[in-house]
Amino acid sequence: MDRPKRTPKPRVPYTPAAELETAGAGTGIRRRRRHRCWECGAAPPVARLSRTVDRANRSVRHSCADCVLKQKLDKFCQRGQGARPAPSAKERRLLEAEFDEFASLMRQHLDDPLAAQLFCPVIRKKPCACIQRYVLGNEHDSHALADCLQRGRVLLDLRKRAEQLRKLKFLDRVDEVSGALQPEPEPAAGARPGLGGGHRKNPAYERLVLQQRLRLKEELSLCETAAQRVLLYSNCFLHRRLRTDPLRQNRIQKTNEKRHKVLLKPISELSAIACCSQGCTRMADTYSSLVSRWRGEAGGGQRAARTVLAQMLTPCAAGKRNCLAFVHLVTGCSDRTMMSVLVQLEDSRGDRTPPVHGLKTYWARRKAQNGLTPALSGGDPAGPASGGKTPPAACMC
Repeated sequence: MDRPKRTPKPRVPYTPAAELETAGAGTGIRRRRRHRCWECGAAPPVARLSRTVDRANRSVRHSCADCVLKQKLDKFCQRGQGARPAPSAKERRLLEAEFDEFASLMRQHLDDPLAAQLFCPVIRKKPCACIQRYVLGNEHDSHALADCLQRGRVLLDLRKRAEQLRKLKFLDRVDEVSGALQPEPEPAAGARPGLGGGHRKNPAYERLVLQQRLRLKEELSLCETAAQRVLLYSNCFLHRRLRTDPLRQNRIQKTNEKRHKVLLKPISELSAIACCSQGCTRMADTYSSLVSRWRGEAGGGQRAARTVLAQMLTPCAAGKRNCLAFVHLVTGCSDRTMMSVLVQLEDSRGDRTPPVHGLKTYWARRKAQNGLTPALSGGDPAGPASGGKTPPAACMC
């Protein structure tokens, strides 16, 4: 007796429901389910999928690297729609009134007019109030009046010390232990102070600022504005190149790398890290010199870092680009910076050159309107008010 021929089942497109219905059908053995991306249906290895738990629907969603990138890009483009608005003029006046009240209380309890300056005036989306929080105490500190006044005296003594050292000349010598001013030695025959020696700050004041600034920001959690308010220094004091220094160095070396960039893993160890279904980290072995060059250029400044990000995030002919995890491992840049470069690449249709800073464009346009300098786009270097003479170049720093 001939057996009837088996009728093949028609092929159906993939859906999660169809996979659950046909998994192990007719065999009695349940096959291992292969997870797919819930948006595009791709089936990369499970280790390359991002897992998201939807507690409302009691379901688990898996997304591939491309879909995760698209979600982050859409979220970045919609940023600011639900952000907290800046305080209005009325709210600012109320906050400034609170600052004045806190300053008057500090001056009254510490019995010193300088104590009225010990408050943080920064107001952005919300008031910073870092000095106020330190003086009043956190949840782990004592809120007694004596303890609050003790913390206030610490800042007041530090401000008095900074004000005392700030008035000294560069050639004045200060005892490191007692802080007293030592008598100036007799100058040698024909000796003259260096260029600008009378305008340069005393080395004792420089050491005080460089040491206490880190303590105020790291231990006491004060912002940069509050630290400047206590130690009486400015941004130029930190970053300006000294004309009296033979090496023309800054007092503090400006770093373009954040704290997490110092902890970047070596290039040789990146290939062992799983990033996405494409295996972008394998480039650390196959193109180690290119990856090393990317990392070196990314530490040269914000503009250089954005150029490297544009190179790494430019898609190839197949439409694939390096995943964000691999880009972060190489450059150490944040997701916000990478999203910003992606938006710039799409808006400029692949132009990798970072755009000119908005403030530079604004001031160049303002000066061009006043006839002081041509705009960034070019033009006649001699403005209408220059009388035919070439005006000095505009400061673009």
